[in-house]
Amino acid sequence: MDTFVFTYRTRINATMKQVWSFFSDATNIEKVHKRPKVRVCKKGEKDLESVIMLAAFQIKWKSVITEERKGHYFIDEAENPPFPFSYWRHKHSFEREGDTILMVDEVSFRAKLPASIIAKGLNVMFKAREKHIHAYFQNKALTETEVESPQ
Repeated sequence: MDTFVFTYRTRINATMKQVWSFFSDATNIEKVHKRPKVRVCKKGEKDLESVIMLAAFQIKWKSVITEERKGHYFIDEAENPPFPFSYWRHKHSFEREGDTILMVDEVSFRAKLPASIIAKGLNVMFKAREKHIHAYFQNKALTETEVESPQ
């Protein structure tokens, strides 16, 4: 079975410290994954057990951080990924570009469905996640601005 790579880029208006802090906390996955909805069940130092709510189904997903370079990237890999996947490796990398952070998600996967179908599903999922990421950091910036404003 061939391994395919899906890449998605998201530009975030925040500092590297804010972005890294947010994505380093695995429980924040619940804030940005609304469709499909994700619920964290158990979080360890390097592993995460979650449930993906897909229509009437609850799919268990366990991933482990296998590599990390603080402030630059981390890689999580699924342990026994659910159908249709037989392999899942997700590299999250962060790079400063001017006043923004470019986050690049690179997902390597093997699946029992055609890669074109998987890629379409991943694109929908990451596009929805991007919307929630932007909303989170926009709200964070507004809150911080209000706190810092003189009265």
